[in-house]
Amino acid sequence: MTGARNAHVAQDLPFNPLPLLTGYRAVYLTPMADATNIGSLAAHLQATLDKIPAYTWYANPTGGLTFVNTRCADYLGLPSDHPLRLGAETHAAWDSHLTLVHPDDAEESRRVWSDCLKTGSPGEMSFRVRNAAGTYRWFLSRAEPLRANDGSILYWIGINLDIEDRKRAEFYLAEGQRLAHTGSWAFDAAGFRHWSSELFAIHGLDPAAKAPSIAEYMALVHPEDREFVAQEIQKILAGHHGFDFTKRIVRPDGTIRHVRCVGVPAAYGEGFVGTGIDVTEQEQLTAALRKSEGELRQILDLAPQLIAVLGPKRERLYANRTALTYLGSTLDEWRQRVMGVPGSEAHPDDAERMKAVGDRAIISGSPYDVEVRLRAAD
Repeated sequence: MTGARNAHVAQDLPFNPLPLLTGYRAVYLTPMADATNIGSLAAHLQATLDKIPAYTWYANPTGGLTFVNTRCADYLGLPSDHPLRLGAETHAAWDSHLTLVHPDDAEESRRVWSDCLKTGSPGEMSFRVRNAAGTYRWFLSRAEPLRANDGSILYWIGINLDIEDRKRAEFYLAEGQRLAHTGSWAFDAAGFRHWSSELFAIHGLDPAAKAPSIAEYMALVHPEDREFVAQEIQKILAGHHGFDFTKRIVRPDGTIRHVRCVGVPAAYGEGFVGTGIDVTEQEQLTAALRKSEGELRQILDLAPQLIAVLGPKRERLYANRTALTYLGSTLDEWRQRVMGVPGSEAHPDDAERMKAVGDRAIISGSPYDVEVRLRAAD
């Protein structure tokens, strides 16, 4: 509900509905807007609002819905002789239109409309309206008081913009973020300008809250990671470049989560846009894998046999302590050598045979065994 700002009467200017549609600062009316010509003004309003390619309406000064244009009446399924089509004064209650609004949106709609009537100020909100088929669509509703020369309110003029497609897109985006545990944000030197609902959920915060300032955000970061994150923010703002780092946050209930932050400079204007991804489970799995690998290496290091671990193309990954001691090599030195070629640990007479057996195993994916002589450190 905010259309034109400070609607007023302007001499020698026809009624101009464009500001109501676009949000510019004035609604202009001819001198007939005087309260003594209210009948002519109503007819003029009806004719004008009916030509606007949107869902338009007006209400009396106390808020009772009095007229809806043809597009709006057709949407509601009103009969051709319905008073709202004709603009006939029915002395409807200020909240009579709420019967058309979705029950879940009625209370907030009543509050916003009541505030407009009490203060005489423009208003805006989104709600779902029932159509002739009994289904609901989302609308952004804007209302503006139309005042006479003496400042009294003659009518409330409103426009409802169909935002069903936008709401569906927002829902699909929110669901995708929820399923992916990924939130979105916009950020500049003053702090965060936007947090998506999923980003609030990741941090254990109320989605209805405002995006945090830098200080509020830093309070959410794990104490051991705050210095690192502060340095990253300074580098980002100074260099204005993309970034990707992971830090821990502490939710209000004390739960620790790992959040990966990925951002790039905004395409238009200043600041950055990016995502916050809850990677707690991945970090826990990685830690568990590293622990498991460490335990396995301890077991292999205690084995008396020479043991080596190779990749799918025989790249060297790991050799146990027994093997490295026998060869007189460090793990990094051993990884630099190529198995089965002259100059490696294998005896020169065995190197070509060892390589051929290994090549066949790579192609077939089958296990193999081969006897070779290996040169010891001595």
